[in-house]
Amino acid sequence: FFIIILFSPFSATVLYNFVKKEHHKLYIKQYIRSIPKVAMFQFIFISLTVFQYYVLIEQYFHISIGKLFIGVPLILSSNTIPITYSGLGLRETFAISVLSKFDIDPLIAVTASLTIFFFNSVIPALIGLYLLINKKKK
Repeated sequence: FFIIILFSPFSATVLYNFVKKEHHKLYIKQYIRSIPKVAMFQFIFISLTVFQYYVLIEQYFHISIGKLFIGVPLILSSNTIPITYSGLGLRETFAISVLSKFDIDPLIAVTASLTIFFFNSVIPALIGLYLLINKKKK
């Protein structure tokens, strides 16, 4: 799965040469053009999330940020499993499993995971809901 995702930008360039229909070629060309921008935003998002985990966990347990750059993407991969809303519950299970390898207490792992979920998902969703309701009233 990782290899397929890693090589999908390259496969798009190869696919571009074999596609005959012009509108499909245009779609693939736009996809290829957006890859660097999407990759940059994803790197920024992961880095900010790792930093959030670092700030929260460092309050209770000393850990290097390098270890978190390894562990946090594994924790965030739980969001790709479509069983629960926004990976809630799975992310915490992954956090316990991954961060326990670095001798971090499960309570700290769950607290950090839920706190980051609250600030990154719940608060922006509530702000968006408020703006959506106010827009409909106007």
